[in-house]
Amino acid sequence: MNRLVVIALAAVAAIALPSSFAAASEVTASEISAMSKKPKAALAEVTFATHLHCEDCVKKIQENVAFEKGVKDLSVSLEKQTVWIKYDPSKTDEAKLEAAIEELGYEAEKTAEEPGQDA
Repeated sequence: MNRLVVIALAAVAAIALPSSFAAASEVTASEISAMSKKPKAALAEVTFATHLHCEDCVKKIQENVAFEKGVKDLSVSLEKQTVWIKYDPSKTDEAKLEAAIEELGYEAEKTAEEPGQDA
């Protein structure tokens, strides 16, 4: 008796499910893709003037500041004595990035120089 009830319920479910899936399939693949993507935040850039002495200074900044929350890209120039950072302003700000450089023992002063990867 229990088997008959289970079989009957399975048959009813098998008949009803395809129609509910048909309604759900009216959503296009591009609509699903658009729903699942997060909007990209606008990234900001800043360049700091620093006093770097050698390649070890460059490496120290690259290895530490690159892992600060919100940092998306980083370029350190020994020749120009600058640190260029591209970051997500919803996760960090210029003051925090400046503090991160200063915590490593370097001066950091925001420059009026056009931000760019050629730091």
